[in-house]
Amino acid sequence: MGGWTRSTSQSESKKITLNWCEFKNIKEAIDAGFGGKKKGSGDKKKESFVYAITNSERKALYVGKASKGFQTRYHGGTHTAIDAVIEASGNRNRPKILLAQVDPEYLEGVESELIYTWRRDLKNVRGKKKDPKTGLCIQHKGKCPTN
Repeated sequence: MGGWTRSTSQSESKKITLNWCEFKNIKEAIDAGFGGKKKGSGDKKKESFVYAITNSERKALYVGKASKGFQTRYHGGTHTAIDAVIEASGNRNRPKILLAQVDPEYLEGVESELIYTWRRDLKNVRGKKKDPKTGLCIQHKGKCPTN
């Protein structure tokens, strides 16, 4: 599955490719190096990304961004609560964590575009229903959300 998300500006648009990765839970993503600035955490490039919490068919239910990795985004153990809900859902209907690295310069715009484009399916659209008009044209590759 892949494809393009619309561009809001017909005249000029910045093309961005999102290479989505799939994880069972947030801890698995942190263990893969997406934790952020923790001693020995690894690749600094993995600190800036968008992520989607999806249903078992990879339909995004929540879209977010992390500019300093999951350790900072979900500090104080919050990610363990999310992981517990994922675990409790069982294998058949198990939600997924999908994420794609984004250049920090475009992180806010990419998140805004994804939320606006997929707003009918998402749970986190409060205050985000207006077209962000970022001029971004987003290509999806890998294990991307199916919205």
